[in-house]
Amino acid sequence: MSITKIQNLKEIDGGKVFEKLKTNSKIFVEENSKGKLIVRSKNGRKVSKKVRLNSKIILDELFFEGLGLWIGDGSKQKGIYFGNTEKNVLLHFLKFLEERIGLERKDFKVIVHTPGKKKKFD
Repeated sequence: MSITKIQNLKEIDGGKVFEKLKTNSKIFVEENSKGKLIVRSKNGRKVSKKVRLNSKIILDELFFEGLGLWIGDGSKQKGIYFGNTEKNVLLHFLKFLEERIGLERKDFKVIVHTPGKKKKFD
């Protein structure tokens, strides 16, 4: 693909992206009548819950900032993981997930890790 074609690309087909993910699980992608993708995976007998995502992903500043945050401070093992101590950075990442990827807050599981006090042993 030429640089010009990439620069003119405004959105991508989410279904094609998710179908080509390299994982240990089989990815199933369906499109519903509201233009949302229904994505689930199967690993052996275990089937994941269905997740609804945008069928078209807009490629703009928010998308690339969110992708950079995810690559820099996150992980994709068994889901989307992201860790940061700055409130504004966390909110920006959530905005990326909601507005560009299409995840809804009800689908999020948030875990807060805080450093504990170290005990001194004599």
